[in-house]
Amino acid sequence: MVMNRFSADVCYGELRRCPFLEVFLSKPQLVLVYGEAASGKTNLCLALLKLFSRCLGPAVYISTEGSAYADRVTELGIEEGHAYFAEAISAEHLLDLLTLILVEGPVPMLLVVDSVNRFYRMGAGTFENLRLFLSTLALLRKISEEYDACVVVTAQVREGAEDIEPSGFKYLLQWVDGVARLSTVSASVKELVVERPGKARKRFIITRSGLIWT
Repeated sequence: MVMNRFSADVCYGELRRCPFLEVFLSKPQLVLVYGEAASGKTNLCLALLKLFSRCLGPAVYISTEGSAYADRVTELGIEEGHAYFAEAISAEHLLDLLTLILVEGPVPMLLVVDSVNRFYRMGAGTFENLRLFLSTLALLRKISEEYDACVVVTAQVREGAEDIEPSGFKYLLQWVDGVARLSTVSASVKELVVERPGKARKRFIITRSGLIWT
């Protein structure tokens, strides 16, 4: 498991209790998490950010959804100096931020983009928009593969007649290693369904201080 690569004995118990780490981040890879609004995507990502930044190494969170996450960061007590935050305001800006991580380094142990397909969804249908989206996915893949980083991206979904799927899903699937779908059981209880690799289900409760896996 990824924890074996670090001196994190003091956090060993907490790491072992996180199924997301066990299923997806046993080795650095690129993971997609998708679901409807309020299904727990941001809460899950920030909980991972807190765990990584405290126990494993530096972590970066890039939001394409504005600063709504900031209050939750404060509530979770994520410490400055180990976790870094940025807000992308356009597809070009997101690419610039990712390039800056590569150029200036060091590349973080965990990189989160929440959500990766926002700008693609806003301007779907144009060649330039698709080019920027694919360039972003390629760069995220490069960060994961060549720099031994765990990369987690969330995706907004579009409503369909029978089911939901992320905007640009067919492109996302070409680049990611793991896929998980989140759904709402109740206001504070969410369910994570692993779609790749294998199949599995796990629920968690959102609390003021983080997540409790059940």
